[in-house]
Amino acid sequence: IYEQLLPYTAAITSPIKDKKSFTQAKTYEEFIKKINKEEELKKLRQLRYKVIGEIMQAMTIENLKQGEDFDGLLSQINTKSYRLSTRNLTRYINQCKVAKGACEKRINHVTQMKRI
Repeated sequence: IYEQLLPYTAAITSPIKDKKSFTQAKTYEEFIKKINKEEELKKLRQLRYKVIGEIMQAMTIENLKQGEDFDGLLSQINTKSYRLSTRNLTRYINQCKVAKGACEKRINHVTQMKRI
């Protein structure tokens, strides 16, 4: 299970103080719960940007896989890209999209609560 979570924890490292709260998520479900409990707008926005980056990278690798010489390219790609290439990218992309949606929903909620 830990191997499946590596991309989630790698996606959310940021210069934000207290970044460990997200990186310590042991499961995808726990990761989503932490997003839904977060109160700091800055952390939520940063996390959203990181998740978008993960989606873009995973989609690029998925497109490369459909190319002819993927194995040749794979030797030149960094370790994180290799880990992504060996997992179910469609599922991972969908999970990232759900996490992005959860961030956006939470950003809207926190923004509305600050207006009141």
